[in-house]
Amino acid sequence: KNGKPTGEAKNIRYAFNFLVNQFGTTRAREFGPLKLKAVRQSMIDSGLCRTSINRHVARIKSTFKWSAENELSPIAVYQALATVAGLKRSRTDAKESEPVTAVALDHVYAIEPYVTRPVWGLIKFQLFTGARPGEACRVRGRNINMSGGKMWEFVPESHKTEHRNKQRVIFIGVYPEAKEVVREFLKADLNACLFSPRDGRRSYENANYNKTAKKRSGKRQPREYYAVESLAGAISNACKRADVPHWHSN
Repeated sequence: KNGKPTGEAKNIRYAFNFLVNQFGTTRAREFGPLKLKAVRQSMIDSGLCRTSINRHVARIKSTFKWSAENELSPIAVYQALATVAGLKRSRTDAKESEPVTAVALDHVYAIEPYVTRPVWGLIKFQLFTGARPGEACRVRGRNINMSGGKMWEFVPESHKTEHRNKQRVIFIGVYPEAKEVVREFLKADLNACLFSPRDGRRSYENANYNKTAKKRSGKRQPREYYAVESLAGAISNACKRADVPHWHSN
């Protein structure tokens, strides 16, 4: 996307690990539905949940579709693989995933002492607006329309459904706390990110101006905005220190 790999590239690589482990030396034209089912069974045996397995198998099919589109393999191979149906609930040995539920608010507020000011701002911004992590990480003053009175509008410059020509508008003001977060982090330079790792570094050094701080200041400068993976890692580490349940995938 915009010339850079998305997280889906990592997912495809993970899916193909299962295929390569079993059929890495098999010619593409010889790879058929039974072999794909064997790959799927290895995913089941590894303990992956049913929905994840279906997504990974779909990625493998999609890659063979791309291969046929670019005349790298016979289209008949993809057509045959497309006949493999997804695993259905209660009709497979694959385990079901646990339902995703809301995080308890007391767990959210428990990690405040263990994150930097910008990370805490990011957490609150997502909590009070429903913005996705990737959207919140890159919000800038120029992206927020404050002329609407009671309700402000945040229009992300990039979002996950833009390739489908869909516009995304996030309303700021449904919860009054959302505006308070924006006012706290809004900068005079409207092109600057509201929540920046650079601000976290400065706050750290101002509060801990000693040999350690001087040593940190000599390291590589932080980027302008948080990567989603970095944000997830910071939250995960804070959860460990606060002794609250957490989950973070590497």
